[in-house]
Amino acid sequence: MKIEPELKYMKPAKLAFFVGNYDVFHLKIDVDLLGGKNPKEVLDIFIKNIGKSLFTSKRENRLKIEYARSGRAKCKKCNETIEKEFIRLGAPFYYQDHLSFRWFHENCIDLTKYDKDMLAGLEVLSENDRKRIEKKLKK
Repeated sequence: MKIEPELKYMKPAKLAFFVGNYDVFHLKIDVDLLGGKNPKEVLDIFIKNIGKSLFTSKRENRLKIEYARSGRAKCKKCNETIEKEFIRLGAPFYYQDHLSFRWFHENCIDLTKYDKDMLAGLEVLSENDRKRIEKKLKK
């Protein structure tokens, strides 16, 4: 991460530390955190101590695939409930900088538009389910 030497504080900002695929630690940089220091000095401390895992917020754009946890989510295409433990696919969207998903039944989304790299969570599916989903993906 490159930080300009003449960096100036204009308004609060967020940096994100990505712990895993879905876990993010947000650092809010504001006047209190800076304590009168140059923003570059404060950020250099974080970068030195945290290393290469510190990035500016990166938005998830892959579909999330998993077994439904509760059976309460509704499919955004057919508006029917997605039964517990059935496969569901989530299209990511952000509301006030928080990641959420619009859920779909497996057969309510056109998987031929996606390749394997555009799906997060294939590894949690059973072998039979994973193979079935992979057959539906873009060739």
